[in-house]
Amino acid sequence: MDSKPSKDFSEIVKQYLLSNYLPVADPLKATLHLTTQEVVENMLQLYPNSSDINCTTIADFLFENKYVFYDFGSMKFEWLFKKID
Repeated sequence: MDSKPSKDFSEIVKQYLLSNYLPVADPLKATLHLTTQEVVENMLQLYPNSSDINCTTIADFLFENKYVFYDFGSMKFEWLFKKID
């Protein structure tokens, strides 16, 4: 079984995230920070029938698209997002 996300998944996620949230490196400029699991849960609420949405595909996608994974201390790593107004 192919472990890469389908083109449809990639396009849906890319369009949704890049249309609504910018990647930021500075946690003070982030308007939202979420764990990978929280991103997955939010995406599954939007796209409940997608079998491609899981922690691995979300983390890979965010990393490849320059979203930053930041350590907030006590091993609490979260992705940084800035909401597009």
